[in-house]
Amino acid sequence: MTEPEINPVAGFQLTNLLLLHLLPGVGKRRLFELLGQAPFLLSEPVDRNYWLYVEKELRCPVGGKDQASLQHRSDRVVERGQAGEYQLLHWFSPAYPALLRQIFDPPLVLFLKGEDALLSGDCLAVVGARRASDYGVAVAQEFSARLAEAGLVIVSGLAQGIDSSAHVGALKSGGRTLAVLGTGIDVVYPKQARGLYGRLCREGGVVTEFFPGTYPSPQNFPVRNRVISGLSLGTLIVEATQRSGSLITARLALEQGRELFAIPGPVHSPLSVGPNYLIQQGAKLVQVWQDVAEELPVEVRRRLNVPDNPASREPSLEKGLRPEARNTCLTSDEEKVYNCLLLERKVHLDALLEETGLKPGRLGNVLLQLQFRDLVQELPGHFFLKTVR
Repeated sequence: MTEPEINPVAGFQLTNLLLLHLLPGVGKRRLFELLGQAPFLLSEPVDRNYWLYVEKELRCPVGGKDQASLQHRSDRVVERGQAGEYQLLHWFSPAYPALLRQIFDPPLVLFLKGEDALLSGDCLAVVGARRASDYGVAVAQEFSARLAEAGLVIVSGLAQGIDSSAHVGALKSGGRTLAVLGTGIDVVYPKQARGLYGRLCREGGVVTEFFPGTYPSPQNFPVRNRVISGLSLGTLIVEATQRSGSLITARLALEQGRELFAIPGPVHSPLSVGPNYLIQQGAKLVQVWQDVAEELPVEVRRRLNVPDNPASREPSLEKGLRPEARNTCLTSDEEKVYNCLLLERKVHLDALLEETGLKPGRLGNVLLQLQFRDLVQELPGHFFLKTVR
């Protein structure tokens, strides 16, 4: 990948950059080309001659009223940033992420809430289906938690299903995570993610190239996906249907020269079509989270906290106790409850009460002990799953 050639100019004005970014129907790559040959556009006063030059070079006629509107909007965006509503990172910012500079059409401007250091961290994208299965949700949470604990920044898109589960898993482990939006920085989509969005702003980061006030539109999300993969060393696909947007992210990751990972699934499940196809085409098959870490560059692996424990690399078992559970002294009640739980489907508390015959207080205590041992995880609504390793 080669970076677009734009060198800093004396008297650089951020409002000029934003103004050009707001021009309707002008592709980012064309803007890079124009700014490479006419860097004075970033510093000259925006007058009649300025607009005449822009209209001639970009073949983008902008009427007088529209010129005033665009100038007002760019000024207002800068003012809101200076007031602390968000951070504004542009191509000339020292904090602009190095990996993102390498893609074919990097954003000229990024809007950020949260920690800007996340953008330049060792990032891994974890994406997948919106209508994920219970198993997919559990896998996304568990793998994201382990990888975040190891030191990776988990990048995803805040969508329901796998994306939001990846963010939640990273946060639960005390790790770092970053959401890339397909909307403006001040627009939460989907609405159900409002609580998670707020937590990410406080404990992680939220970033977008779309201007404040931009509402969700179908064409925004493929554009957003190139930033998810562009920020990341690699992309992990958990579940995806044949037409999933996650496959767009996978394709973009390959085009950007990044690693591609996929978690296999049952052959008859529509949610397995995407990952299984990618594996067939050469994506790295992932059974345990360490499979991801070992494919990353040497200098990244040196920074990660990856235990060299062969026993911890054994895949999860569909039935019975997994190896680390067998080596743990479980009481008869704990083993009874554990064996009633599944990896691929959540089990409700009421079903466990009926199946085990334990009293509510005793069952609650047993489940708590299993969670302390990291053998079981609780999902919202009093549902439980075996922990995925």
